[in-house]
Amino acid sequence: MLTSPVLMPHSSLEQHDSTKSLQSLKVGREMESLFVSVLLKEMRQAGGEGGLFPGDNSDTLGGMFDMFLGQHIAESGGIGLAASLENVLK
Repeated sequence: MLTSPVLMPHSSLEQHDSTKSLQSLKVGREMESLFVSVLLKEMRQAGGEGGLFPGDNSDTLGGMFDMFLGQHIAESGGIGLAASLENVLK
């Protein structure tokens, strides 16, 4: 939807800004979730041979744990990355 803000009615402009803000927030949280998940994964792997899940050679549980914990952290306020990205995308 590429329209000039000058030609848009005031209510449409507010709706467009609101939609853009929600999209920016969603993108920021998804990016933060991914970043935190990768960060947790790297931290877990750097922890030595035993790691958080000793004996799990497939790394499936660790990967799922990292993904869900990353999502939870991002949705709970995160580490500030989502807010920074939202400000950049505005």
